[in-house]
Amino acid sequence: MAIKEAAENGDPNAEFQLGVLYQHGATFKQDHELAFFWFSRSAKSGNAVAQNSVGNCFESGVGVEKDEKKAIAFYLKSAKSGNGLGQQNTGHCYCFGVGVEKGTKKAFEFFTLSAEQNIAEAINHLAVCYYRGRGVESNEEKSYELFKKSSDLGCPEAQSNLARCFENGSGVKKDIAKAYELYQGSADKGHAFGQYHIGRLFANGIYVKKDEKIAAMWYEKSSLQEAHFSRAAQNALGKFYETGTGVKKDLKEAFRLYYQCGINGNRDFGLFNLGRCYEEGIGTEVDLSKAINCFEKAAKQGNRGSIAEKKHPWAQQKVGEFYEKGIANDSGNKDSEIAFNWYQASAHQNNEVGLNSLASCYERGFGVDRDVKMARELYERAVELGFVSAREKLTNLD
Repeated sequence: MAIKEAAENGDPNAEFQLGVLYQHGATFKQDHELAFFWFSRSAKSGNAVAQNSVGNCFESGVGVEKDEKKAIAFYLKSAKSGNGLGQQNTGHCYCFGVGVEKGTKKAFEFFTLSAEQNIAEAINHLAVCYYRGRGVESNEEKSYELFKKSSDLGCPEAQSNLARCFENGSGVKKDIAKAYELYQGSADKGHAFGQYHIGRLFANGIYVKKDEKIAAMWYEKSSLQEAHFSRAAQNALGKFYETGTGVKKDLKEAFRLYYQCGINGNRDFGLFNLGRCYEEGIGTEVDLSKAINCFEKAAKQGNRGSIAEKKHPWAQQKVGEFYEKGIANDSGNKDSEIAFNWYQASAHQNNEVGLNSLASCYERGFGVDRDVKMARELYERAVELGFVSAREKLTNLD
């Protein structure tokens, strides 16, 4: 074959094309190791597109042993040669700390370079930067414009993000009907994020008639995909199986889905629910050591899968409980100061239980100097947020 002959004779473009043929099983039998071999040959000759493909192989561990540091090295080579996909992937690595220390400004710079080449996914990432204020001052109107541009270029993730702008009125006038239309369009393209959001709308009766069976169907479609967008659906479907909502109750399946979301996907909400499973014996044996490990991981990280990135206040509250009860370590010793700090972190996010626990610390002088006035203020805030038990505590302070 002409391409193979040219590749064997050292033509960089033919080497790259031959790698693509082996990668996709077109003309030749699919062979990821051979694909990597030919991508590498082409990359050594300075082919920027091949350098990006070598980076993909190292990041995913397909055709070669996974090595994120080598992945970012090849992405950088590609990016510096002006390749838009290499610039996008370099931005992704800096954004999420893949093989390199996180750097939001660096991520923004590379996403900008890639977006200038009309790479739809990079434009979507750039929009997220403007929405969250990552490496640039937050600007919802700018993020909306970029989500729209990326969506118009065919990026299904941007279509879902654009839908959220319309749903929440972020940078554009609120329009639930338009949001539904965009979510459905993304879902119909098979995008896990769009499928999840359609499920969420049916689960909560937003714009459509509430139908938990239809919601479960969409959650399942999304959860089966190997993409980080599927994690929210795995967590939501796990709750359905835990409670028997829209599906037959199955605690083992709930545990499996929480595990998939939390451990495999490293999502704070999945880790929190997995922690509950280990704490309460939901679909698995009670294991308090694994429970606190999950709660601490969830408490320390932000929700990457959300535009509005926050720490997990319920997990922070749980970690505080474990330290207060003396079950956070093998010694069995209580640690009032650490407990207080976790309750404070939860309360700062207006978590009603965290506020109640923090108030209790001030009332008892647990991990902090006793301060009845502060305790009263915190109990009152907890009551305002609907935590009924705090009302009784207020009464006892009088």
